[in-house]
Amino acid sequence: MELAGLDRSRPLKIADIGCGTGASTILLAKELDARITAVDFLPEFLDELQIRANNHGVEDRITTLNASRNALLFAKGELDLPAKQDQHHFGHTGRLGRCLRRERL
Repeated sequence: MELAGLDRSRPLKIADIGCGTGASTILLAKELDARITAVDFLPEFLDELQIRANNHGVEDRITTLNASRNALLFAKGELDLPAKQDQHHFGHTGRLGRCLRRERL
C-alpha cells in the first residue's frame, strides 16, 4: 500500500471515519505502521471491530471512538490521514470534506 506524500519514518496517525465492523481498519493496521482511530456511531459495530482486531492481532494499533461525524474533534495536525468509508453515510460527500478541511486534517 503506497501513500504518497506522507512521512513514513514514524507511525502514521489515521482516523477511519465510518469504520463499521472494521474491514478497512484492520487492513490499514496490518499493512501500515499506523495508529488508527476507528470512528462509528454504532457501538455494536465497534464491539465487533474490537473482536476482529484481536483475532487479527492488531488490537494494539486500533482505538475505537463511538461518535457521529458531527462530533469529531480532531485537532489541527493530529492526523496524517483521514479515511472515510461509505460516503452515503455522510449524507453528502461535500459536508464531510468541509468538516475535514475546516480542521485541516
